[in-house]
Amino acid sequence: MYMGRKSLKKQKSIYQLSREQAGLTRRAAADRLGFVSEGRIEKIEGGKSQIDPAEVLAMEDAYKDSVLVNRHCTHQCPIGMKTVPVLRKRTPAEIVLEVLFLSDTLNGLQTGLIAGGYDPQWPAGREAVFSQAAEVLTALGRCGGEIRLLLREEEQEHEKN
Repeated sequence: MYMGRKSLKKQKSIYQLSREQAGLTRRAAADRLGFVSEGRIEKIEGGKSQIDPAEVLAMEDAYKDSVLVNRHCTHQCPIGMKTVPVLRKRTPAEIVLEVLFLSDTLNGLQTGLIAGGYDPQWPAGREAVFSQAAEVLTALGRCGGEIRLLLREEEQEHEKN
């Protein structure tokens, strides 16, 4: 039986850390991925080759690591770096508390949003209200992403067992 060598590298890529966390050698990972060779995995992990988004998706599934796609989008994809929020692993209680706080904040902006939305003139303060509402909605979107992250982790945990 082939036993992979233990990496002594100090700065490991997120892909190598994820594979090792899954308890896979590069050969076992290549077998599980199917379309990515052992050599290709080594190049990706060593930073010698850019990873394809399809490979990231496959690794996330094969390694049962729910953060790989978000990490790729927020750190390596030029479009994602501008548009995708970094998701943090938080407890459901932490997420729910933030959602409730943000909902309350949005409710407080409701009058200003309604007034600003119906008035064809640009009333004083509308820009500030709309800007604050946009920030709250962005934060709510991030919370939604963190909930999806929790659900993926739960699904992956069930698949392991």
